[in-house]
Amino acid sequence: MTIELTYLTYTAILCLLLWLPYIGAGAMKFGFLTSQDYKAPSPKEHAPWVERAHRAHLNLLENLPSFVALILIAHVAHISNETTQMAAAMFFWSRAFQTLVHWLGTAYLRTLAFFVGWLSQLMIAYQILTFVN
Repeated sequence: MTIELTYLTYTAILCLLLWLPYIGAGAMKFGFLTSQDYKAPSPKEHAPWVERAHRAHLNLLENLPSFVALILIAHVAHISNETTQMAAAMFFWSRAFQTLVHWLGTAYLRTLAFFVGWLSQLMIAYQILTFVN
């Protein structure tokens, strides 16, 4: 397995785990949902860090499809070099860091981490486009 696919796997595992704080905190505070909750859900207030954890999960969900597509395109095209490997690692670690600072409520670091993840995807896209042309 390539380094890029390894970091894609790590990112998928991170995404699989990110829902746990939000759901766990909700279950601890409000109990498990009943059938009535599904029919007419009432807005329930969570602690601020729980809401930020939920937003961190949603943010990764929004950015994961493009990362998956780029990694799989690079893999199918047999594009694996130092740049794509470094970019895949940068994406994963920036998203892990972004999750942590998002939970902590650190706005500027959260934005910086998001930007690094976005740049890493552009680096992979550039490698694919230069290989094609």
